[in-house]
Amino acid sequence: MINRTYSQLKLSRTYLGGSKKEEFAIFARIQGIKDDNSDCDWLEYRRILFYHINDILHVILSWKILTRKISLILLLIGIFCFRLPIISFSLIGLSVIIMFIHMYLIRFLNIKSGEFNMCIAITLSEIKRLTGLEITE
Repeated sequence: MINRTYSQLKLSRTYLGGSKKEEFAIFARIQGIKDDNSDCDWLEYRRILFYHINDILHVILSWKILTRKISLILLLIGIFCFRLPIISFSLIGLSVIIMFIHMYLIRFLNIKSGEFNMCIAITLSEIKRLTGLEITE
C-alpha cells in the first residue's frame, strides 16, 4: 500500500492543467499515439502519475478524516442533548449515517490503493525494461 502523510486537509481535486479535459490531454500526449505505447515517455508518465495519485489519495484521506471527526462531534452533542430526545436521536442517527460514509471511504481508499499500486508496478517495470533504470517508488 502507498503510505502518504498530509499535514492539511484537501477536499477537492486539483487537475493537471486546470481541468479534467486538460489533464486527459496531458496524459494522452505523454502516452503517444502508437497502440503498443512504444513512443511513451515513461519517466514523465511516472512523474505525472505520482502527482495524480497523490492528489486523489490526499482528497480521499482528507474526507475520511473529516467524516470521522464530524461523526464523533455529532455523537457527543447528541449524547449531551439527552433531555431533548428528538434532537438527541436525530444527531445520533446523523452520526451513524456519517460513520457509514466514513467506512465506505475506508473501503474506497483500499480499492484505489490497489489500483494505484498496480499502475506504479507496471510503470516501473516498463521503465526498467526500456531503459534499464531500477527506480524505487
